Amino acid sequence: ALHPSFVPLAAQGLARLPYAHPPNRALHEALFRWAQLAARQSCHRTALELCKLLAGLDPADPLHVLLVLDHFALRARHFELV
Repeated sequence: ALHPSFVPLAAQGLARLPYAHPPNRALHEALFRWAQLAARQSCHRTALELCKLLAGLDPADPLHVLLVLDHFALRARHFELV
């Protein structure tokens, strides 16, 4: 359990894990595959949130997450991305 006033750095957009750094690649690929698996199981909102997390971790977008982000948003019926 976390304290109610605790805000993780990833939620603020301050955490960066560049894909170019080799130890971070496994995390990026695992999150991307998890998003794909969630979408196959009709958990489109979960896939959307995972893609938003990935897009926030590395703005350079090496896995081209932005290409599927809009698809997951439409499937989840979440029409405004914040």
